[in-house]
Amino acid sequence: KFYFGDTGTYVLAAASSLADVDPITVSMTQMTKDGMEVAVAAKAILIAVSVNSGIKSLFSGTIGNRALAFRVGGTLLGAGLLMAYKINGL
Repeated sequence: KFYFGDTGTYVLAAASSLADVDPITVSMTQMTKDGMEVAVAAKAILIAVSVNSGIKSLFSGTIGNRALAFRVGGTLLGAGLLMAYKINGL
């Protein structure tokens, strides 16, 4: 955060979520205790979940078929939009 600011946090969240969302979620939670803004941590977690969901949709389309990819992707997209709605307070 000291060198790259909020943008670095978001890039790290996107990159680390290619494998798993849990570590970045725990890290962001701990960093809010150390002074990180809750809004930055929440957006980083949202980015991580979104990227991870996109990867899962891609995998399901590659391993399964197109119908499975749309089913998985649609469900994950709906959950992501709901979470973005709640985070942004709309």
